[in-house]
Amino acid sequence: MIMEQFSIYQAHVQLRIDETWAVLGSLKDEDGQCFLKELAAVMLAILTVPQSNAHCERVFSTVRKNRTDQRASMSDATQESILVLKSRPGHPSDEARQHPS
Repeated sequence: MIMEQFSIYQAHVQLRIDETWAVLGSLKDEDGQCFLKELAAVMLAILTVPQSNAHCERVFSTVRKNRTDQRASMSDATQESILVLKSRPGHPSDEARQHPS
């Protein structure tokens, strides 16, 4: 069923991928039933998966830089506050992420 629906999809690709799947998921057959509903739901779910783990790696790197042996007793709340501040737009670490040297 999904392979057949995917073949139909390939004939309709012209929009952004998420827009395409939203449109295809709403296509109806002669009986008024959505006939690509399952395939569209699967594909839209797949599109939510990040393409890389770079963001997670950045967070772990920041935690590693801030939670040193000298700061081992730092509470989780303090660590979270530091991470929130460092991830705010306009923070020097944010600018370094946006424009690597």
